[in-house]
Amino acid sequence: IYSSHLDSKGTLWVSGYQDGLFVKRGNRFKKFPIPLISKTYAVYEISSDPAGNLWVGTNRGLVEIDKNEHIARLHTIETGLSDTLILGPTVSDSQGHLWVGTSMGLSRLVPKSSGGYSISNYIPQATCAGLLFDREGNLWIPSIGKGLIRVREQTFRTYTEEHGVNMYFNALYVDHDGQLIAGSAIGQLHRFREHRFDRFLKIDNTAVMGITAIAQDQNRVLWLGTLYG
Repeated sequence: IYSSHLDSKGTLWVSGYQDGLFVKRGNRFKKFPIPLISKTYAVYEISSDPAGNLWVGTNRGLVEIDKNEHIARLHTIETGLSDTLILGPTVSDSQGHLWVGTSMGLSRLVPKSSGGYSISNYIPQATCAGLLFDREGNLWIPSIGKGLIRVREQTFRTYTEEHGVNMYFNALYVDHDGQLIAGSAIGQLHRFREHRFDRFLKIDNTAVMGITAIAQDQNRVLWLGTLYG
């Protein structure tokens, strides 16, 4: 299983790396066909917007599936996205704009009154994945090689080594106190508070380096998923 998502109706969606998209029907999973993609494809991310539409990030583009499970559109470079390889989830801001990370930058989809979307692209040539909104409505984007990027009221700010953070981030999480936790590809955890980052953990064991997921339990203990366990 490469990705999973529980939508607003309680339907479970999962994907295998090269096996496509599956939906749970009763006690079984059935493959959900995407006829807009004719070749073999990988599904990297599955997410929903506030209207209940499903967004599926693949290596062939961003697939939009409406709340009635009808495939609406396939968004690609040809339709305006920064790239066809979709690595990050599709997240929605307070204005109803959709943001998605690709292997070549960040794309924003603004709904048009006539239907469809107006697409703008940002952070060119940057691999963007793991998009996350914090409690204050800031959008955070971990980029590969360009640091950690914050979007606040359409203003972009980049945090790099000169701000005390690593240049390669894989995972973001907002803890129980509302603080942003960022996990890096070299086994470091950074925490954003009082308008700055501080590193509060470094894993020296190279066997578990590469933080890919962060969670916190009810006892406020942080759990880290890494490349090896």
